[in-house]
Amino acid sequence: MHPPVESSELGPLEIVDVYLDYDGPRLFSCMDGRGQLFVAVWVDEREASAVWLYAPISRQRLNELEADIVDLRSIFSESESGKVLRVTTFHDERTPLVEPGDCSEIPEEWLPLPGASLSEPHVQ
Repeated sequence: MHPPVESSELGPLEIVDVYLDYDGPRLFSCMDGRGQLFVAVWVDEREASAVWLYAPISRQRLNELEADIVDLRSIFSESESGKVLRVTTFHDERTPLVEPGDCSEIPEEWLPLPGASLSEPHVQ
């Protein structure tokens, strides 16, 4: 299972850094062709698909995340634009489905734990 980085409505994405790898990247930063940065996290696995959250992020805020100044949860629950992308990838390699939404629409169980950081992604 791989994150959607080849072709979708987001366009080709380049992984910048992988922060958590388990059977492939599960938490990573990436950049689209226009230079927009995202932090992406795997949130759900289904029989035929996987679901990811992508939060657009500025270079400054990404630096703050990497320095543990801001936590992972706030990257998704309080993105700078107030928006996130829900990206569904399909195991049969169909084109990923990209659905924009508000941060307030993210199910609680998909958000990182309070206080989780890149150095300690599983802190409560």
